[in-house]
Amino acid sequence: MIADHPATLSGWGLFNPAQCRLAGPRSLLELTDWLNAPRNGHVIARGLGRSYGDAAVNENHAVADLSALTRVISFDAQTGVLHAEAGLSLLQIIREYLPRGWFPPVTPGTQYVTLGGCVAADVHGKNHHADGSFFAFVDELELWTPARGVLRCSRASEPGLFRASFGGMGLTGVILTVKLRLRRVESAWILGGARRLRDIHHAMDVLDADASPYSVAWIDCQAAGKSAGRSVLLTGQHASAEACRAARKDVFESPAREPVGIPFTGPSWLLNKFTVTLFNTAYYSLQRETENGLQHFAPFFYPLDGVRDWNRLYGKRGFLQYQTVFPGETARAAMPGLIDRLAHSGRASFLAVLKRFGPGNDSPLSFPFAGYTLALDIPAAPGVEDFFRELDDWTLRHGGRVYLAKDSLLPPQSFRAMYPRVEEFQDIRRLVDPRGMLSSSLSRRVGLG
Repeated sequence: MIADHPATLSGWGLFNPAQCRLAGPRSLLELTDWLNAPRNGHVIARGLGRSYGDAAVNENHAVADLSALTRVISFDAQTGVLHAEAGLSLLQIIREYLPRGWFPPVTPGTQYVTLGGCVAADVHGKNHHADGSFFAFVDELELWTPARGVLRCSRASEPGLFRASFGGMGLTGVILTVKLRLRRVESAWILGGARRLRDIHHAMDVLDADASPYSVAWIDCQAAGKSAGRSVLLTGQHASAEACRAARKDVFESPAREPVGIPFTGPSWLLNKFTVTLFNTAYYSLQRETENGLQHFAPFFYPLDGVRDWNRLYGKRGFLQYQTVFPGETARAAMPGLIDRLAHSGRASFLAVLKRFGPGNDSPLSFPFAGYTLALDIPAAPGVEDFFRELDDWTLRHGGRVYLAKDSLLPPQSFRAMYPRVEEFQDIRRLVDPRGMLSSSLSRRVGLG
């Protein structure tokens, strides 16, 4: 049987690393043997470590690294249904199946995330307003649970456990396999455009009216006055093969080179209010407005994947992401207020992204619901905990909630107020894990342990 070993782990934000015990199974059999062995302490699964906070960290306890479990069990070339182990990444799926005309139906802002991670965080993408979250495209899960062993669950079999696993952050069971319906596409290209918007209100107006399958707005959170929240809106749809050939593009062109790496850890002052303001001003001013232009899928969906280890630019202290969603009826007041609090805090957000959400689903801890979501990357610095409490209070006051996959600091009382169905989730957990073996630094921090 495999053995675990000491390891220092953190989320992608590199904030608050912790000592854990890490195991790296090479097969599902190795994994289940290790999970079934008598043990003291808690266990959580981990994929490629792209959760920003401590969702896949387990201080002083065990972590199962599933990134080697990438076997494809089956693929139906007629329906696009992919059945694979939970460690298979979106990058591996795209490399193998995009040349055959298939693409992930929902994708977050990075390819470096596993199928298991997509389920556990119930990831959303630029198309949530049109298609919903990852939950909408998964037909079946296979889970290892402490009390009931390996279970297959779906909308018809173990439906409560199935729903709770989306957004459940790995606490309903260790995800072993996933059946996912891929999307049929004609090319590796996106037909879309870019448009500059004068402020946050203009951005929400345009997002409301836009009918594009994919849309996202980059927000300049350092702009003040009448320009507060000025934005660049990016929209797109999958391009037809005919459009690609007309533009003399290779229909299923692959990226020509590996991403550029960051060979050093940046100084803590590198991304500050002054440098971020300079960058934002240049980006907004130089952005060329386009309509119906062809862009390769990689920079459209995954702009930050072009720089490997970009998180190191934030320095040794790392950074935190704050992603919140507000319902449509409060978002018009809540979003400007959130941006105003950031501007007056003296802190800078190098990346700020606004998206429109469609209706949520029936998963008790799934993050999205109809409204608007804003994600902020904020360097870790003295006083950041107090600042996040201020953002939490503002979010709660306007009926919003924070995304657990991005969270690093949310306290229990705020978590329970933001996720009113938490007891329903806990009831389902108790059926498969009555002793609370599945636990993480995140779950214990927010009171789910």
